[in-house]
Amino acid sequence: MIRHNLLWIALFVLTLFVILFAHYCSDDWKYCAFVINFSYDGIESGLNPVGNKFDATEIKERSVIQTAAEAVGRAVSEENIERIQAALNIRSDVSPETFDSVVDYESVFGPDEIEKKSNVRVSSYFPSQYTVRFHYANAGFATRAEGERFLAEVFSAYENLFYRKYGYNSALRQSLDLMDYSEYDYIYAVEIAQNRLLSLRRYLSALSLQDNTRFVSAKTGRSFSDLVETTDSLLSEDFDWITSYIISNNITKDKRELIDYYRYKIEDLERDIIRLQSRLDTLSGLIESYVKTNAIFIGVTDTRENAEGSTSSYEFSRQSEQYDALIGEKVSCETAISQDRERIDMYWQRMERLQSGVSTGSANAVETRLEAVGEKTNQLAIVSGETADEFFRTVWLKRAVQRLDADGVLSRATKDLLKRALPDVVIVWGLLCSLFFFCAIRAKRSQKYADAEPPELQNGEGKLEDTALRVADEDEMVSFSTAEKE
Repeated sequence: MIRHNLLWIALFVLTLFVILFAHYCSDDWKYCAFVINFSYDGIESGLNPVGNKFDATEIKERSVIQTAAEAVGRAVSEENIERIQAALNIRSDVSPETFDSVVDYESVFGPDEIEKKSNVRVSSYFPSQYTVRFHYANAGFATRAEGERFLAEVFSAYENLFYRKYGYNSALRQSLDLMDYSEYDYIYAVEIAQNRLLSLRRYLSALSLQDNTRFVSAKTGRSFSDLVETTDSLLSEDFDWITSYIISNNITKDKRELIDYYRYKIEDLERDIIRLQSRLDTLSGLIESYVKTNAIFIGVTDTRENAEGSTSSYEFSRQSEQYDALIGEKVSCETAISQDRERIDMYWQRMERLQSGVSTGSANAVETRLEAVGEKTNQLAIVSGETADEFFRTVWLKRAVQRLDADGVLSRATKDLLKRALPDVVIVWGLLCSLFFFCAIRAKRSQKYADAEPPELQNGEGKLEDTALRVADEDEMVSFSTAEKE
């Protein structure tokens, strides 16, 4: 066994390299990867930037795969997209230190006991890093370079999707662009455009409150406060002028239809007032009958009355969130009723003006002014979108999505390769060990039989001498028999 040991060791090493090479050439090993890191408020709680549940599988959404495939010149059929999605594997990364901070094992009976229990110190943990692994061979890519190029385009497409979805509200911009005001009467068109512009103003005001860095866009040179002031100027100057011109001159496309519309709005507002008034009465009754919880301090000793002292108590009403909510809802109902009554008065005044007067203004002037206001609104929406997008990318969601170097991916890939090849290595080495011991035992038994033979039979000379003597005896016997016959 010792004499042939080096031969068997060489055979074991050779089989190891053959098995590893076979697994290396398989499609499971042909992949590339990168690490994506998320850094924003809420990811530590498993939430996306808008407060909903975070979903890491958005990285391989259909739109992301299609954009990346088109960027590298690949076919974008439904079958190819599903094939690429199946080849993308997203895995969260949790370090051992983080795992130890979540679960801590403690002994039940003492440090020398075997029985153990797990002490969970943190109820949950949400990772902020994910490894995106792309098996390019399974997706139909020939080389690793093509897979890495496609994976880079996937990250770029997902980054754009991330900022479009959680950054600037592009849907607001689209609502301003898609509106065709020419289909409505002049006063309708003004009210619709004004409401859309008010929505933009509320969004810009929210961003202004969200900004604590006094952000000024490097591209547009505007801040959110500047954009809010521009919006107020449009509302107070342009829209108010058009509204007053239309109402003062009774400019309309169809007077009778507009009067009928005002009557319908008055009836609808009156029904709304009845509903709000009923709700207001209910709230008033609840508030009047509401009894707050009182807090009492008992056991305070007063030594001023007598030497023995007397026990006194202090009582006060506690703050109630439910009571405050009822008060707030009552105020809201009263405000809504007041606004509805003001609108009813406004519609009555417009109806009386339309019924008593004739159109004296120019409809072309209104259309020209509406077109100019529409262009200003569109330009404001463009500037607002560019400013908000730059704010989210450089301030609010700065470095929210980062691509990191996959330094540990190669080492993990090597470990995965060894892990996949381990069963085959164990099986082949087991067969080789069995063959090795079988050959060793057979050689030992052959040697044992050889050692058990007589010494005179173990060399060729003894055998030749014995044969020669036997032949000589036979010759003598033949000679004796011949002499006796003679």
